[in-house]
Amino acid sequence: MCTDTDDSRQKREQVRARLLEAPDEERLWVAIEAFAGCPFSTAKALELQVVTGPKKLGVFGASYIYPVFIEIGVIRRTGKEDR
Repeated sequence: MCTDTDDSRQKREQVRARLLEAPDEERLWVAIEAFAGCPFSTAKALELQVVTGPKKLGVFGASYIYPVFIEIGVIRRTGKEDR
């Protein structure tokens, strides 16, 4: 869980409730922003890993998805990416 103030936790819960009440693109992005900075793990409780290139995504179409992730800020360029 995120370690922060009660106010920010309450805001995230409100954002989550609104998203579940009526899911749409705008509410999804508001939720993503509200949860930015919170630690997440995989379903098997593994830590998320730093991705250093499209091959590290390990999925079909990674060479197409990777630049999109960079553009929207999900992945930061480190200068060590596989090309």
